[in-house]
Amino acid sequence: MVALATVAGLAGAGGAARAQQDPFDRTAGLIGLLPLPEVFGESVCTPFEPRAIPLYASATATDRAGEIRVTSPWRFPPEGGCEGLEVRVVRGDGPPSELPTLEYGYEEVAAIVLARDGRRAQVALASGAAWLDAGDGSRFLSVEALLPERLSYLRRGALPLLRRAPDMTAPRVTVASTDDPEVLADVLETRRVGEALWVRVALLEENECAGEPTGQRADTAWVPFHGADRRPTVWFHSRGC
Repeated sequence: MVALATVAGLAGAGGAARAQQDPFDRTAGLIGLLPLPEVFGESVCTPFEPRAIPLYASATATDRAGEIRVTSPWRFPPEGGCEGLEVRVVRGDGPPSELPTLEYGYEEVAAIVLARDGRRAQVALASGAAWLDAGDGSRFLSVEALLPERLSYLRRGALPLLRRAPDMTAPRVTVASTDDPEVLADVLETRRVGEALWVRVALLEENECAGEPTGQRADTAWVPFHGADRRPTVWFHSRGC
């Protein structure tokens, strides 16, 4: 039996997306991810004692604006496996809502971080955002730490942004016409230019997982990490091939 965890954009260990929901819907302004073992545990299907995570309206607020909590813990059926972990955001008198997450490893999910200020991190919610205590920052996974040495790809809309240098006025890098929403690429490095994060990528001629040509010419290019919609232009397959 597969493990089923109900969080935005994921359906647990089976990896199936919830109905027609884009996991990148709430990633505008993403700067990294934050694992939350208080509500997801240290690993999937591992029993743990949930602890609610207080939410605040600002980085300095002291009054709670809500909390992230486990509304249904893991269940362990007699036939084996686990199922049923549900994590919800509760604010005021409104109905509980799902917490947007992304995977950073195989069956490992984390909250989407939009900003940091001292010990606090601002995380995306199903509607709006809120701040929580992120501790000493050791759990925070920055974009710069997440992207290298992964099975990476350029997301739809990234191709027109490819440049020869980390500058939007630099010459464009042209690629083969494609209707594929993903173009495979290796992340070579990241660089901050002013307030913008740029990523240098190597376009791949071969899909190493499928052993097939991609239709692209091997080349390198720079792309701003945030597109016009402020969502990531580059990401990675958290479960590899």
